[in-house]
Amino acid sequence: MMTRLTRIPLLLTLFAALIGCTPTIIGLESKTERPWRNTYFYSHALSAIPVFNNDVETFTSYWGTRYGVPKKSYRFGENSGRLIRPDSDNTTDAIKDLAKRAKGKKDLIIVMLASEGAQDALMIQPVRSSATRYSARRLKRFLSPLNKHPQLIVIQACHSGTLIDNLAHKNRIIIVSDAVGGKQGPCLPTGSLSPFTEYFVDSMQGAGQLKEVYERARVNLTQHSSSIPYPLRIHASPDVYVGENMTEFWTGEKPKKSWAFWK
Repeated sequence: MMTRLTRIPLLLTLFAALIGCTPTIIGLESKTERPWRNTYFYSHALSAIPVFNNDVETFTSYWGTRYGVPKKSYRFGENSGRLIRPDSDNTTDAIKDLAKRAKGKKDLIIVMLASEGAQDALMIQPVRSSATRYSARRLKRFLSPLNKHPQLIVIQACHSGTLIDNLAHKNRIIIVSDAVGGKQGPCLPTGSLSPFTEYFVDSMQGAGQLKEVYERARVNLTQHSSSIPYPLRIHASPDVYVGENMTEFWTGEKPKKSWAFWK
């Protein structure tokens, strides 16, 4: 038999279904779900400097622990036995393969790049070779097979904020470690991990949706950086771009429907 108290949640639910929203009812908990179905991973340390290999391995490992193991993962690096030695063919093939594997609007492709940077470019430095520029336009073309899929692009590099204008796309979230163009102090990380990667993966352990992870990492990293004297201060000014189709992936909240009863 239904009592007055049991009728209230039912009536609210029926009314909410009619107008297309989800009610919040005191005493009823809703489970927070990931806004994606499957993930596919491409990570690449473009420089032979060991810290960037560590960034790639650590980021990939923490993501798998926090959000689940990707359905397919490619990890490239210059001087680690656990990473694939990159060349122009196998990296391009990996991107194309992930584009084929991802299905629909609920599969998320993550691209994590770690290297030294320059204005509108990343630096590629193989073992025992000098560094060369990899321009934002080349990177845009390289990633273009992914354009129809939801993407999270994470870039650990000095000047990485200058890449956003070229890489911006409605199906992308772009998180960069250095928004200000590398004018605050040393560029090359001195520890076993870059500060950005260290704080970002630490934030994965406690926060929920991507927006929460980013905000917590940004605040903690900025506080850490401001406590270090200027001559030794590493760049710590993350920034983010969220494409128009990526709001649900960023916040975990479905876009609100607008209702016009006179239509």
